Amino acid sequence: MRWLFVIVALVACKRAASGEEDNATSVMSAATRADSPVKMTTFDLATLEAATTRFEYGRAGTCRLPRDVVGFGIVGCPVQVSRAGRDGIEDRVKIEYDDTFHLIAFDQQRYEWDGNDVKGIPPKLEGELTRKGNRVVEITDRHHHSYLGYDGDKPVTYPEATQRAQRLAADHDVAILATAHSVPKGDWPCTRTVTDADGKAVTATFAYGPLAACRFPITFEAEGIVGCPTQLVIDKSTLPFDYDDDRMLEGPRKVVWREDGIALDNAGEHFERTATGVKQTPPGATIELAIADGKLQHVASQATGNTTAVELVWTGSRLTAITVKQNDRTSTTTLAYDCKP
Repeated sequence: MRWLFVIVALVACKRAASGEEDNATSVMSAATRADSPVKMTTFDLATLEAATTRFEYGRAGTCRLPRDVVGFGIVGCPVQVSRAGRDGIEDRVKIEYDDTFHLIAFDQQRYEWDGNDVKGIPPKLEGELTRKGNRVVEITDRHHHSYLGYDGDKPVTYPEATQRAQRLAADHDVAILATAHSVPKGDWPCTRTVTDADGKAVTATFAYGPLAACRFPITFEAEGIVGCPTQLVIDKSTLPFDYDDDRMLEGPRKVVWREDGIALDNAGEHFERTATGVKQTPPGATIELAIADGKLQHVASQATGNTTAVELVWTGSRLTAITVKQNDRTSTTTLAYDCKP
């Protein structure tokens, strides 16, 4: 993951953390260790999702910084920065300094110094820092709002976190319909055969482990996923599945989980109620899911130049057939049960 594209957008320093800033050379002196943050909570202003950045320090003293790194919350002299988003995956980036304590490397960016000046001038950046005393406490740009935390700070509930909780609560009862529970283990298929519009058939074999129940996006049922496989073997390739307790994390696609226990496929996290189920409207598309008794019955998807209809056939708790019509081409999927070794 490249930090220059995934953490907060770079912002210009309105006021240096130490009070010392040279606009001509675009450098600044770092804050003292006591005034250096230990973490930063960044909210995406569109989704209100939060990511947490932690700063690790290996030595006391001060250093000189290129001013553009301030947008990443680097106002002290950290030796490592760790960031974790909603998926819990942590990305770590080390920071390098020269012998005279000038920052020379952060992620993919490297800096050359001429004395106490950075060679070359970083592009003009827009944004604003908010300070209390010698501490930078907030960083704001057009797309993100970050709060910096310090040793000894008391727990705080940020306004964006409250707004996100309210947003999730507003559609929770609808969104929960799109999170499927696995059918009873005795009704898990052993093979899946997909026959395309040209008549070519490919059979895949499910492998299962000790997990007896799990949850996943209900749209996975349109691909024959109704149980909790450990892998799906297709010809000579293997598709692995991964779980956190009963939550599927990896399946046909990566699964993201909302804080309120909603499993998300790749159509986003917002849901609307319909007469037969739920609707999602990711950019450029409309997806309608017909759901009955917790099982996916029909999918209607429209995007630019592409119309897809999926019909699922159930016999009790067993999914037996899936028909996919995409524009003028039709494929069928059949699932087999009680297979012999």
